[in-house]
Formats: sequence, C-alpha cells, structure tokens
Amino acid sequence: MNMKKLTLAAAVLMAFALTLSATPVCTSGDDVLSAGYSCYLDGLVFDNFHVAAAAGFQMHLGPATGISGNEVVLSFNHTPLLAGDDINFWMRVTGWQLGIDLYNAGSGAASIQETACDAQTYPNPGCSGNILAQISAGANGSASALYAGGPQNVVYIWKDIGVGLAVPGGHLSAFNESFTIPEPVTLSLIGGGLLGLGLLRRRVRS
Repeated sequence: MNMKKLTLAAAVLMAFALTLSATPVCTSGDDVLSAGYSCYLDGLVFDNFHVAAAAGFQMHLGPATGISGNEVVLSFNHTPLLAGDDINFWMRVTGWQLGIDLYNAGSGAASIQETACDAQTYPNPGCSGNILAQISAGANGSASALYAGGPQNVVYIWKDIGVGLAVPGGHLSAFNESFTIPEPVTLSLIGGGLLGLGLLRRRVRS
C-alpha cells in the first residue's frame, strides 16, 4: 500500500469516526420513523428508515437492540399487522458488514421477505444496483445470508412484511434484524497493519 492509499484510508476512517461521534447510539424505544432519525451500534450507522403504510403506523426499536458477539442486532416493535395487512419497510446501513440475519416474531401466516442491495431507488423501495442477498422467514422463523462479493460498506435493506389473507389469527408486531460484523480480532489486525505500515514508512523516510 503506497502512502497516498494509506492517507486515503486514514481519512475515510477519520470521517466515519466523526460521523459516529455525532450520531446517537441505537436505544430501545427510539422512533425510527421520526424525521431524520439515525443511530449507530458497534461501528454501523443506521438511517433512511421508511415505511409504506397507512398514516399513523409506528415502529420503535425493541429491547433486544444491542450487540451479541459479532452480531449487531436491531429489534423492531411496530403497529400490529393482522390478516391481510402488508407493508414495505426499508433502511440504509453504513459500515463494514459481512451479512444479515432475520428473525420473524410473528404467528400464523406472518412472513418477511428481505433483499439487501448496494443501491436503492427513492422515495419508492427497490434495488437499483447489485443484489447482495435475499432471505425470507415465516412466523417464528429465521434466515441468514452472507453478502455476495464479500464485506460491504453501504447496504440498503428492503422488506416486504405481511400477514396472509387465508389464515385467520395471523399476527406480526415484532422482528429482529442482525448484521454480521468482523470479529474484534480481525479489526485489531487491520488497525495494527495500518499502524505498522505508517511506522515503517516513517522509518524509511528518516
């Protein structure tokens, strides 16, 4: 890595660190649909939350929001969906991430279909770039996938969430979304490598 690339990498890391310092930590009870809401957990920034639903629909972060091993977990509690209800929900995630994990806390015919991509159209949901992963989970089910093409810095998540028409008693008012991040050891090695390159460059110049 030459000095220009090293300087650029350091500048990107510094800019991202400044972004984190100005962004609140994701906290249970936060209203993710409030205008301009964003938050961060363990190096990931979450923003651009949108939902296509009737006026008054609510979605807040739930108590399971936090960090579990190498997973950053966003827990969502929302206005209950019953038989025949369907919404689209989407958001943006910025930071080094390796994949997604979804848990559907619904019952009956509740289902969640999810697409992760590297670009998205606004204001309407939909991928306009490469699809990185596609997963789906039925009631009380889960699904996971690693991103195609390796680690990603910006990912757009789009969900089709609903309860089918045919099965009475279906219900969905919560789901968890997890993002796999590099192990702390991996990040330490990368940081140590960059530091070592910088020190080596300094010794060569002196």
